[in-house]
Amino acid sequence: MVITRLKLKINIMYKEKQKEWIKSYDLKMGDRVEIVEKHITEDWGDLWSTSMDKLVGKVGIVVNINPVYGLAVLVSGMYFNYPYTSLKPVDKVQRGEWFLLD
Repeated sequence: MVITRLKLKINIMYKEKQKEWIKSYDLKMGDRVEIVEKHITEDWGDLWSTSMDKLVGKVGIVVNINPVYGLAVLVSGMYFNYPYTSLKPVDKVQRGEWFLLD
């Protein structure tokens, strides 16, 4: 019972952090993201497979957003669930991020 409650609390923490990250980029299904690194957090509800390593550095399309399993990203006809910590939105600027225009 205690372990189940702890897992639920951890999943809620991931869910909230991912929700905030998605909101900060105004990210939606159909948006493009780059898989920048293998960055797994202990509160992510899925597993990283070796097949996912091959897609690091590639750009894909978000086809699903799951509060526990992360973002399903489609690349070259394959999709995997990635934690938001491994992704970087393409063509989007994070709210509150400042940059200089030439």
